[in-house]
Amino acid sequence: MKCTAHGAHELTTTGPQLKSGRTLLQALVVLAAFLVFTSAPLAIADGEKPKATIIDPTKVYLGKPQSFKKPAIVHFAKVTPFIPEYRKIKEEGLKPTDAEYQILAQEGSKRFRRTVKAVAKKKGFDLVAEHNAVLPPPGTVLTDLTKEVVKKLGGTL
Repeated sequence: MKCTAHGAHELTTTGPQLKSGRTLLQALVVLAAFLVFTSAPLAIADGEKPKATIIDPTKVYLGKPQSFKKPAIVHFAKVTPFIPEYRKIKEEGLKPTDAEYQILAQEGSKRFRRTVKAVAKKKGFDLVAEHNAVLPPPGTVLTDLTKEVVKKLGGTL
């Protein structure tokens, strides 16, 4: 990296050099590859399918992130317009600092979870999470329960 007269930095084409002669970029690529391969399971037993990976356990609405066999996803934002408590919050322009907002949000959350649980049980899923909270195994797509949850709430997408 070079400094110019006005204090701006300009990258050189070779980048900073390490003692081994590799550029910093090459070292970072090697480090990233190491982290990816060491965090992945080393082997999968014969007949065992690779599992989905939970990216954000705080967005799991049903089931245990550490032990599940059949996961599904849901889009919470697409479901909320069909939950009466969330509609009321929006219609009345309530803010998180309003007591009524807190009560309605809690009841809406309970309704959402009950509905997700009912749909998942009927369909045989043991884990339901937000669509961006689960990474499916390579070459697979997770079942999206959003339409079924909305239908159970009396709506259509």
